[in-house]
Amino acid sequence: MRSPCGLADAVGVTPMALYNHFSSKRALLSAIAESVISAVEFDGRQADWRDQVRHCFDVLRKLCRDHPGLHRLLEIEGAMPTNVFAPMEITLRALHEAGLDDLDSVRTYFLLTGFTLAQAAYQTRPIPDIEPFREDPNRTHRGPRLYSHRAL
Repeated sequence: MRSPCGLADAVGVTPMALYNHFSSKRALLSAIAESVISAVEFDGRQADWRDQVRHCFDVLRKLCRDHPGLHRLLEIEGAMPTNVFAPMEITLRALHEAGLDDLDSVRTYFLLTGFTLAQAAYQTRPIPDIEPFREDPNRTHRGPRLYSHRAL
């Protein structure tokens, strides 16, 4: 995520020129988030609810990996655009089709969202010396391995 000064430099204007178009920094950040989110299609129009949920979260993970500052941007009070709820609506609809009630659908959505955001954060900023996707020939523990395949 760029600062308003960095953004102004990138588009070739002064920082104050940005505020000729936006009433505040929050309004500017909200417009950036809205632009990033609206550029993707969360609804894969999949016939099977599993494929629909998988598509939605694959898109979310890719979006977060392509824009590592997005989740922090959405945490700024007043910067969250309304289109941020598109994945939630799509996922809840698919989970209802699967037979989950409202409460279990919401719980499942937030569980998948938390997992996806954490995975994307790790993939954009891996923790040094910890790589769960690589086999260690010196490993003595032969328990379950972690794989980099889809969560669903």
